[in-house]
Amino acid sequence: MLRIRLITAVIGLLGPLLGTAAELPPDQTGLYPDDVVALQMSALQDNDAQDSGIALVWEYTSPANQRANGPYPRFARMIHESFGDLLHSRNFDVGAAKLEDGGASVPVRLVCAAGNTHGFIFWLTMEHPGDRDGHWLTEGVTPVPLPQDAPGAPTADTRPVPPSAI
Repeated sequence: MLRIRLITAVIGLLGPLLGTAAELPPDQTGLYPDDVVALQMSALQDNDAQDSGIALVWEYTSPANQRANGPYPRFARMIHESFGDLLHSRNFDVGAAKLEDGGASVPVRLVCAAGNTHGFIFWLTMEHPGDRDGHWLTEGVTPVPLPQDAPGAPTADTRPVPPSAI
């Protein structure tokens, strides 16, 4: 958990220096969409037996996504059963966020624990009811085909269908 807090602090400080697209505003905590995805990916990479990583991802999941895929125990089971390649990845690359339709799509390329390369697109929005309004939160995650030898993250051109995935 300390590592996740440290990553959160570093991402918050470095976010503006990491080349986030200028048209994407930070949220109320100063995070950009790709910062949130990097935070979630780090949490999933370091997930433990108590599913602390998945719990952090849940906190950065939109209310609509939580309603569609919750409650939390169901969400955690879905991650293990349907998105297991996101857990304990060897490494990952988070690409530049792309603004579209009031939200942001963020591409991710990862090498899973088994050594296979996978691509995902995270879809985030900032407009949410209540106290979560103004925060970049994940609406959905969609796996995308990715050539096994392609370096870097996929492009954000494949829009996921929120909130049916994560």
